[in-house]
Amino acid sequence: MGFSGQVQSESLGSDAGATARGGFGSPALAALWLVVWTASLSRSLFDPIGFDQAAWQYATERVMAGQRMYVDVWDQNAPGVIGVHWLSTVLVGRSPLALRVFDAIWQLATMGLLVSLAARDGRRSSVGWLAAALYALAYYGTGYVHTAQRDGFAVLPMLLMLHAAVDAVRAGGKGRSLGMGLVAGVMGFAVFAIKPPLGLCYGAVWIFFLSEVWRRRIDGRLLAGWLGLTAGFLVAAAAGIAWMMHLGWWSAFVQTMTRSDIPGYTKGPWMVRQLLPTVGMAIVLMASIAVAVRGGRASSQTKIEVGRLPEGVGLWLVGVFVCVVMLTVVQWTEWQPIALGLAGLWVPAVGSVLVCTWAGRSVAWRLVMLTAVASAASIVFQGRFFLYHFHPLIACASWRTISTKPGLAAARAWSWTPRRCWNATSPGWPAWGGSARTRCSSTNGREVSSCWGQF
Repeated sequence: MGFSGQVQSESLGSDAGATARGGFGSPALAALWLVVWTASLSRSLFDPIGFDQAAWQYATERVMAGQRMYVDVWDQNAPGVIGVHWLSTVLVGRSPLALRVFDAIWQLATMGLLVSLAARDGRRSSVGWLAAALYALAYYGTGYVHTAQRDGFAVLPMLLMLHAAVDAVRAGGKGRSLGMGLVAGVMGFAVFAIKPPLGLCYGAVWIFFLSEVWRRRIDGRLLAGWLGLTAGFLVAAAAGIAWMMHLGWWSAFVQTMTRSDIPGYTKGPWMVRQLLPTVGMAIVLMASIAVAVRGGRASSQTKIEVGRLPEGVGLWLVGVFVCVVMLTVVQWTEWQPIALGLAGLWVPAVGSVLVCTWAGRSVAWRLVMLTAVASAASIVFQGRFFLYHFHPLIACASWRTISTKPGLAAARAWSWTPRRCWNATSPGWPAWGGSARTRCSSTNGREVSSCWGQF
């Protein structure tokens, strides 16, 4: 579906009309994504698997042979990745090539969810195709060691969680909202089981629902969705514990996770404490600059708009954020090459968040933003900056980057789907070109004005 028209009365970020404007988007952009994905996949499909993938595949094969995880086969990670490798072994096989093929199928489904999420946000699917192309470039560009990792597998249930959460908010009745909340909760537990720090993503969605329930207390659908979201996670967790007890894993798993004689995997809290004194100075400095700039203006903002921070506070937050990022790049040496290498994604993604207000944005926009923040927090919490840790954040950043004005312009320029238009001066005569003022038939039967031309 082309990006050839603009509805002046409808915000690109609104939820209205999202279902009607779904579809497969521009054939040109879909073909571009296919070329990018195929070329990127050809670089890694026949590569060997890395150490982590080999270790988990070996553990999976031992479990399938009847041995007990954490008893006969020792590991210090959550068992969710064993389930993924079990599925890969059953469906494709146990060779290194089989794992690569399974990962390609898994990532193909992940990119399909990215395209669908962009369409459901009220944007054109063209935006989703570009976001999927960016994700494919970043994912396979990290190298064979960083693909088919836990974090890459966690992106699929994470996006399923976001889709179900959006459905729970938009549902027309309490029953459907409850059901979609249950699905979102189960997918949130799947993310947590694959990579526990990424459970923060589920926590962000849970807090979003709770805040919406409090804000719109008269809407029983949101309460039903929040209850379903909570129950889905708890039921999935209870089922997982019961299954581990049945297999004889549970007690050994608890002992492994709580051992104090093994160096902890996470060092993020220590790194943050080392940074806090400098960050405190930056906060005070930025606050002084913001007050000075604000006080120097002749007019003052006496009315605070809903969903929009006062000008001085917004300036202060932007300054603090930039200072913190620069400090982390300087002091966290492992973070330096990744921050610079992925700057093309996270800089426009963060910028698109800073320049937009929270109020009035679509549910999908807010959920993706919160998930991106939560995935970034999970990386900082671990304190170990490996490229494969960034796959969930890359998925969110790809979507946010293309959602900026330059990204939308690129999607519009690549789109080509002729739509039947009638020249305003000659009613009844179809026009396939780009007249300045035309009346175009939209896909949902509404008439729109000010078409930008048919690319």
